[in-house]
Amino acid sequence: MSLLNYTIVDILGTGLFGTAYLIDSVDREGKSIRAVLKIQKCFEFDIQIPNSSRGMKSAIRRELNFYKFVNLLPESKAKYFTKLLTYDFVKNCKHKINRPWTPTQNNNKELYKRLNELDKSDWCVRHIIEAKGMNVSKFINSSKFKNISSKGFNNFLKQFAKQMYEATEIMREAKFIHGDIHLENVCVSLKNQQYKFAIIDYGEILNEKLDRVHFKAEGNTRRTISRKYLDDMRNPLYYAVWDM
Repeated sequence: MSLLNYTIVDILGTGLFGTAYLIDSVDREGKSIRAVLKIQKCFEFDIQIPNSSRGMKSAIRRELNFYKFVNLLPESKAKYFTKLLTYDFVKNCKHKINRPWTPTQNNNKELYKRLNELDKSDWCVRHIIEAKGMNVSKFINSSKFKNISSKGFNNFLKQFAKQMYEATEIMREAKFIHGDIHLENVCVSLKNQQYKFAIIDYGEILNEKLDRVHFKAEGNTRRTISRKYLDDMRNPLYYAVWDM
């Protein structure tokens, strides 16, 4: 699968595993679009395994599986997430990740080991996905939000709570768990006083049906699933109130 032609406009952010860029591109009909390019280090293992329940041991395959789910949703539900436009795997990838912080063997030995192994890999996966606006963390620190009225703030909070509940309910009903919902992983756009929120970044996505092996490694399957569902429901509101 080949990527569309694109031009990088800006860097949106860098995490431990990859970098997200704002890009200008074209769709398959030749129309200009603004999208997001995510470049992430991966292992050769991620390319070779099948895209099936056995392949769900790969975080990359779990993420692609969720994009497949989103792309099949009706627009009334898909609007709360980002759609995958295309992706490919790249050998001899030269992408370098300028991580915001680096774990050590002392504070997170398992993550330190995983990142070192990833850095030695010469494989990357590149996703082109829908652009959904500014992340909420940046938005609430912008001048547009700082000057908001009391009525406008209440409107923002009500729409945020309603839409995040609806989004996490869609995931819960399909047995998906995001696992990393916070304000930087929720995007917002504003038009005619109507806010539109979307959950992004599915690198920690899990599915109860496909990820039994993953859950068993953590202990009690049902307890682990219940706790992660609760985190998905609680975290957006918790972080919103805390950060505001």
